[in-house]
Amino acid sequence: MRSLISAAKFSEFFLIASTLARVKAASNPIFESLQALVASTRAALVATDSVGLQKDAYFNEVPCVTMRGETEWMKTITHGWNRLWSEPAFQERRAITEYGGGQSAEKITDIIVRGLA
Repeated sequence: MRSLISAAKFSEFFLIASTLARVKAASNPIFESLQALVASTRAALVATDSVGLQKDAYFNEVPCVTMRGETEWMKTITHGWNRLWSEPAFQERRAITEYGGGQSAEKITDIIVRGLA
């Protein structure tokens, strides 16, 4: 079986095991999610089996390798932001327009403010 990435590149591009250990050690599920999100913003590449972290990586513009044989977020694969561990390379990266442009909080706030006026 051929290696997809060398040991040196593994430590350079993947989330550090100690970071993952700290995330798992937290007792509060909300705190765990926030720690994982923050760690993914600092990563050059995310390796995960977490469905949520795959999409978080996309929103943080960080490539992701899904350590499973499938993903629920196929758009992240077809648009080059994610790949399954068994695939040799990423596809060409492009925006996923179906996920929106990042202004949902502003739009929701505007609707609420107009509704209260």
